[in-house]
Amino acid sequence: MASARFNIVNLGPETDELVEASSPDFESVVLHAPRGLIISGQDRIAAATARIPSRSLLTIGSHGIKLLLIDPVRPLRPGTRIPLTLRFRNSGHITIDLQVPADGQRAQLTTD
Repeated sequence: MASARFNIVNLGPETDELVEASSPDFESVVLHAPRGLIISGQDRIAAATARIPSRSLLTIGSHGIKLLLIDPVRPLRPGTRIPLTLRFRNSGHITIDLQVPADGQRAQLTTD
């Protein structure tokens, strides 16, 4: 499992909401809020949404909102680019590329 770190900027006049994320390079991509449920001794990953108020910035990977990239379908090699599609309630879909960091760097995927 990996996590992604990037900024979302909402320049629009209305609040929007990140409702889903996906990548062909992972079996599952989940938005995670810090209040996951504990069931049978295992942390159950709670699917979350992330609200982005008008004319504001939200950093995914901080403020408690995480994007978990679960079960890669191929090895993650440094420098590899991974497409990530984000679906917003009002703005539709956008695809960004994440770059796997070089060895020795933080284990999180980052955008340029």
